[in-house]
Amino acid sequence: MKNSRWRGHGLVVALYFIVALLWWWPLPARILTHVPGSATWAFDEYTFVWNLWWFRHALVDLGVNPLHSDYIFHPLGIDLVLYTYNLFNALVALPLLDWLGPILTSNLILLGMTVLSGWGGWLLMRWLLWRTLGARGMEAEAAAWGAGALYAFGAYRAVYAAVGHYDMVSTGFIPLFTLFFLKSFWGYGKAQPRSLRDWSPPLLAGIFIASALLNEMIFGVFLAMLGLLLMLLTWRQATPGWLPRLAVAVVTAAILWAPVGIPVLRTLLSTDFVLTGWGDAIKLSADLLSFTSPTALHPWWGPEWAEELRQVQVNGVSPGTSRFNDVNTVFVGIATLLLCGMAMGLFWRVVRPWAVGLLLFLLLSLGPVLQIGGRYLWSFDGVLPNGQPTAIPLPFILLHYIPIVQGNRAPNRFSVVLLLCAAVLVGYALWWVAREFGTRAQNGHAGALLAVALGSLLLVEQLSAPLPLTDARIPQGYDIVRRDPDDVAVLTLPLGWRNSFGVLGAENTR
Repeated sequence: MKNSRWRGHGLVVALYFIVALLWWWPLPARILTHVPGSATWAFDEYTFVWNLWWFRHALVDLGVNPLHSDYIFHPLGIDLVLYTYNLFNALVALPLLDWLGPILTSNLILLGMTVLSGWGGWLLMRWLLWRTLGARGMEAEAAAWGAGALYAFGAYRAVYAAVGHYDMVSTGFIPLFTLFFLKSFWGYGKAQPRSLRDWSPPLLAGIFIASALLNEMIFGVFLAMLGLLLMLLTWRQATPGWLPRLAVAVVTAAILWAPVGIPVLRTLLSTDFVLTGWGDAIKLSADLLSFTSPTALHPWWGPEWAEELRQVQVNGVSPGTSRFNDVNTVFVGIATLLLCGMAMGLFWRVVRPWAVGLLLFLLLSLGPVLQIGGRYLWSFDGVLPNGQPTAIPLPFILLHYIPIVQGNRAPNRFSVVLLLCAAVLVGYALWWVAREFGTRAQNGHAGALLAVALGSLLLVEQLSAPLPLTDARIPQGYDIVRRDPDDVAVLTLPLGWRNSFGVLGAENTR
């Protein structure tokens, strides 16, 4: 029985891996030389490839703290404590870099995170179907596969990969944390844990949120919000002892994140890193039309990718140039939303937490003011003196006044939890379809196949192909530097200086 169960897990993982290879095409064909990214963007992808190399080089070769580097911004160096380091991925890369090199290692980790996102979504959905509806069997497994596929292969992850934001692609621990958080809060049918195995859900919840934090600190805020929402809306399902169990999860996460968390807190308390104002919060917000507008990566329905990137860049100085103020990272899809609505109508009492989560994170992803078709200022027929235009404020404004939470100036990043809520709702809808069809056909296999087929068709709307790639091979000009026996500093001209919001001068992070 145990062997067959693990074979089932292996089959699911293998299916997700095969789909990932197809989904990320042509990366598998150029996996040794190219990485996901766009030449018309900021080349952020190379900072993440550099992260893997520097973390190992600092620890193993130099024996120094990898949270600081004097290899860049010489001679002053730079503190990397608050840097988007992708530390969990860097830890995974440690034993691989010598054998595979940074390019292949980075690509394999991204593919692995895609598979992990799908497998985690599948585990979460199949457990929810059993726990809330008592659903087991092929129909439940197939519906869970569709939910995991939506989360792993949603267009939002492809867009982040295409602009080189690998931290936002590293979503594998989000569904896993959610699963074991709920297991910890809802309990295991016992008054109190009786063995170490009974404590495994809170321990795993702590491990997974710490892992998510190591890859992107803002994930901690998102998961805390999701966890609080689930607690408030499912408190009747909590069993005695939930507080000690969640305390174990918090302590576990704190211990694992402490090597990074303590320097982060020390830096925040001792240095004025907190920027005033809103940054690019308006630019980095979802547009109301973006939820149902296919991304520019879609081969049939979206605009041309490189042209959209240029329009977004020009839009900064000439508003109205692009369809939205930023690249569409919060596409949900019409078919997905219809299935979400179907789940709400069929199973409202069961799916209420996920429905509220979907609506809440949709609302927060819209940012501080409402944008429709790239426009956020409205005259309302001259209602204000002198016909001055005004904006429609949204709840995201409230987050701006909460310490730590206010550090997220990119509302569109809520897509990573928004799509998880959508995937769960879709899973419930797929299960209902599979059960009804299987019952009428008197064939459970037929229902399961239909759920898999619908889940696969759902991905057509999310299609992002071909995935943009950039050449990660070291430019030939650097051979001169490599052959130089002297330990010297190198100045790249023209010099590009950048902060969190823009670039002064030319920049190529390769």
